[in-house]
Amino acid sequence: MKERFALKNWKRQHTEVLVAVLLLIFLLVPMLVLCFYAGPSADDFSHPLEVGYRWHSSVPNPVAAAIRYAGQKYLTWQGTYFSMFLNVLVPFYLGGNIAPVFCLCTLVFFVLALFFAVRTALATVLKCRALAATFWVFLAVFFLAVQFVNASEWFYWISGAVSYTIPAGLLLLGAGAACRAGAACFTFKYPWRAKCAASSGTRA
Repeated sequence: MKERFALKNWKRQHTEVLVAVLLLIFLLVPMLVLCFYAGPSADDFSHPLEVGYRWHSSVPNPVAAAIRYAGQKYLTWQGTYFSMFLNVLVPFYLGGNIAPVFCLCTLVFFVLALFFAVRTALATVLKCRALAATFWVFLAVFFLAVQFVNASEWFYWISGAVSYTIPAGLLLLGAGAACRAGAACFTFKYPWRAKCAASSGTRA
C-alpha cells in the first residue's frame, strides 16, 4: 500500500514538474525570440555619442572614458555609477549589433537569478525542496514580474537592461545568497509544525 502511494505521489510530482516546465517554455520562448529583433535606441545612442564627442580623442581608452562619463552623470544627473558605465561601454565600443545578444543574455540571467532566489528561499526558509513547488512559485512570481514591469525597457533595450534588469538580477542573487547564509547561521522555527506534530503524537 505504501509503495503504491509512493509511486502515485512520484508520478503526480513529475507530472506537475512537466506541466510547469511546459508553461515556462510557452512563456519564455516568445520573449527570447523577440530579443533577436532588439536594436539600439534612444539613450543607447546619446550616452556613447556624448562620450565619443567629448573624450574619445583625448582618452583613447574606452574604459577610462566610460568611468569619467559615469562620474559626471553621478554629479549632474543621477547616482548610478554602474549603469552609466555600462550604458556607455556596451553599445558604443562593442557595436550596435551587440543588442540582440546582450538583451538575450540579460533576460536569461534574470530568469536564472529569479529561479535561484525562489529555489533558495523555499528550501531554506520554508524547508520546501519539492521541485514542482519551486517551479509553480517561480512561474507565479515571474508572471507577476513581467506584468508589473515594462518588458520593452527591461528586456529589449540595452540601457533598460543595464539600468533595471541586471541590477534586479544581482539583487535576486544576493537575496538567495543571504537566505543560504542565514540558513547556515540560524535555525528557522515553525510553530505550526510543532502543533501538528503534537496533535499527531509524533516529534517535530
